[in-house]
Amino acid sequence: MPKPTKAPLPATEERAPFALDLDAPFVSFDNIPAFGMTNGLFNIVLAASRPTVMTDGQVPNVSVVRAQLQCSLEGLQLLRTSIEQLLLLASNAQGQPS
Repeated sequence: MPKPTKAPLPATEERAPFALDLDAPFVSFDNIPAFGMTNGLFNIVLAASRPTVMTDGQVPNVSVVRAQLQCSLEGLQLLRTSIEQLLLLASNAQGQPS
């Protein structure tokens, strides 16, 4: 039986129903080397450091672009709200055993 790629999530008081794409990528990053706005769209470049073997045998950490986000002003405001809520969760969780 094939693996389902989309699963509907029911509506709650906090959110409208939406389809969950099970094939959506997870993007890890630890740096934002660039961001800007072009023609009303906001762009954010996500990068991560990873060890890279050089021809001389050195293994420095090199910053590699992992993803590029592009959104409207509304999307940017929603992203900011989500980040603010996550930072609040993180500050509340500090000092508490997991």
